Amino acid sequence: MDFESSLEQRYKALHVAFDTIEPAFIMNREGTILDANKAFAAAFSKQVEECLQTNAFDLLPPDVAAKRKIKIAEALSTSKMVMYEDERYGRFIRLSISPIADNDGNRTKLYIVAQDITELKLAENKSKSQETFSKALIEAIPGAFYMVDGEGHYAVWNTFQRDVVVGKPDSEMMNTYAIDTIHPADKALVAEKMTNILQYGSEESEEVKILIHGGPEFRWFRISGKKIILNGDPFIIGIGSDITERKKAEEAVLKKSEDRFRKLFEGHSSIMLIIDDQGNIIDANPSAAAFYGWSTDELCQMHIDKITTKSPEMVMRDLLTFRSSTVNNFSSLHRRADGSIRDVEVVSNTIEIESKVVFYCIINDISERKLSENKLQKLSAAIQQSPAVVIITDPMGDIEYVNPMFTQLTGYSAEEVRGENSRILQSGLTPKALYQDLWQTILSG
Repeated sequence: MDFESSLEQRYKALHVAFDTIEPAFIMNREGTILDANKAFAAAFSKQVEECLQTNAFDLLPPDVAAKRKIKIAEALSTSKMVMYEDERYGRFIRLSISPIADNDGNRTKLYIVAQDITELKLAENKSKSQETFSKALIEAIPGAFYMVDGEGHYAVWNTFQRDVVVGKPDSEMMNTYAIDTIHPADKALVAEKMTNILQYGSEESEEVKILIHGGPEFRWFRISGKKIILNGDPFIIGIGSDITERKKAEEAVLKKSEDRFRKLFEGHSSIMLIIDDQGNIIDANPSAAAFYGWSTDELCQMHIDKITTKSPEMVMRDLLTFRSSTVNNFSSLHRRADGSIRDVEVVSNTIEIESKVVFYCIINDISERKLSENKLQKLSAAIQQSPAVVIITDPMGDIEYVNPMFTQLTGYSAEEVRGENSRILQSGLTPKALYQDLWQTILSG
């Protein structure tokens, strides 16, 4: 089977899966529906073809549409999936809004799945114990369903979670820790999110690798979690959707993106470094080698504290801070191979490579700009302290700046004359000879 046939079959398979899930559709940032499944069309008593190229917001009550626009803007600005619930016509809908990146990495479209959770919400509001969650309701949830107690043990589960994910009988499920189904690479992240849910009541969702029957086989799942209280005890309830096929498709696209990134990285005139979370330089482009005076191979054997003038302790503290931010912009002093020190401005982006967090840094040499700024500061100080009157106007003669000597001689404060035409000096309160001297200063530049 050739590559194109394989892609076509995969596309057909994905579209069949698309049509079998909850109401879902794809729209652009203006709200135009680009694709929709049958469940979505049926929810509005329409055919799929009738939905295409219509505006999704026009299908909703104005108040619901306004709220949804805010959430969509949040998803586009953060490039992260946003989950939230709204109510319309007496039904509770849980929506997941996932930005879709185009070939250039821009998020211009959104994949939205709407899950009717009315029954779950009603049961949750009325629940006094775990028996409230009926077997029928749990089994009706697509994919995995789980409820975990405050100690991390399974309290409630559906057949999918038990048989497909955990692989244990009911008699052993309550003694099983939910965290043990998480792949070691993601276990710390999930443990942190579970703590946040229990301590702060936050709703969390994440794409992680799930061990199948204890591993080593794993599949990708999007899992969610929310805190509820039953009989005074905290629990986490959540659902898990198998997204393995989507992740494989994304990885194929990512491989192409990485090839493009490598060409851009190697050929770019900007100084670029990639640094791991321990401060080791793991990649450097030719522009970095030319700037620092070490070869790229030498740079890739160095720790960042060999370049920056900061102490190793301060470097590690900065890296820890940067890890929690997507983009960081800061100034620093960098050392070159010849021992010279240069002022630089660093833009650092947190990215993930092979499931590891690294920092992609673009360094700009601002030494000349710093020198110019220092000269400008000295000139500004000289003007402020000058014994001569200094006035700066625009071409129309409107005053933009006066120094303290102006105030001392004329009695006008800077605030009083700013924006006024220099003719104010002809008010009669200023000696004519002094006015003539000031105007000659303005005309001479």
